[in-house]
Amino acid sequence: MRTLLPKDDPSVTLRRVRNTDLYEVGVYDADPQNAARRANELVAAMQSKLNEESGGKRTFRIWERAQPSIRPTN
Repeated sequence: MRTLLPKDDPSVTLRRVRNTDLYEVGVYDADPQNAARRANELVAAMQSKLNEESGGKRTFRIWERAQPSIRPTN
């Protein structure tokens, strides 16, 4: 899985969710909108590549799309 993500990019993380077959892709950016957009693009590319490698079988799917965090306004 990690080989499908950008190399030498410390702003991108991949973490397996304990006791599941799920992975969490994290993208850090000063702009939450940009981080969410980029995370969704990376995961969509991973989904396409993994499904292509499995001969068209849908072996990988996006469980939940990234959304930017909402900062409370005072």
